[in-house]
Amino acid sequence: MPARKVTQVMPNTDYLIMAANVVCKLQLFLVNTCGTSSAWFIVSMTTQRVMSIVWPHYKSLSCTGRQVSFIILSIVAVCTAINGYRLRAYVVATEFNSTTALCTIIDDEELKYFDWYIYPWIDLVVTSLIPFSILIVGNSVLVWKVIQSVHVARVMTAGGCDQVNSRQKKASSSACDNGVR
Repeated sequence: MPARKVTQVMPNTDYLIMAANVVCKLQLFLVNTCGTSSAWFIVSMTTQRVMSIVWPHYKSLSCTGRQVSFIILSIVAVCTAINGYRLRAYVVATEFNSTTALCTIIDDEELKYFDWYIYPWIDLVVTSLIPFSILIVGNSVLVWKVIQSVHVARVMTAGGCDQVNSRQKKASSSACDNGVR
C-alpha cells in the first residue's frame, strides 16, 4: 500500500520500487543461502576426504560425477528450503512523501516472531554448530591418520635399516645371480 502513495507523488517510481523489492528479497535470501551452502560444501569435501583416507580400498565410497552432482544439488535444495521464507517475508517499505526506502519484514506477527526468535537458532545450528562439529571430528581423524602413517613409516625405516639394506643386497645379489646364469 505505501508503494501506491509514493507512485502518486512521484510518477515513474513503480519500476524503482519493484527493483528495490527484488533486490531486498534476493540480498537477504542469497546471503543466508550462500553462507549455509558454503559451510556444507566444506563439510562434504572433508567427509569425502575422511572416507577415502580411512577406507581407501572401497570403490563404492569414492565420488563419481553423479554422486557429486547429487550432493551439490541436495545441499543447495536444503539451504534454499531453509532460507526460502525470506523471499516472501521481506519487502521494501516507504513512507508517503519520503525518498527513503527500508528493507523490512512484512506485518505478520507470526512471521516476525519466527524471523527474530526461532530462525536465528536454526541458522546457528545448521550453519555453524553442526558443520563445525563434523569438521572438528573429520579433521581430527585425518590428523590422527597422518600421525599414524608417519609413525609407521619411521618404525619401518628407522628400526629396520639393517633389514632394508639386507633386502637391497639380496635383491641385487639375486639380480646378479640371475644375470650370471
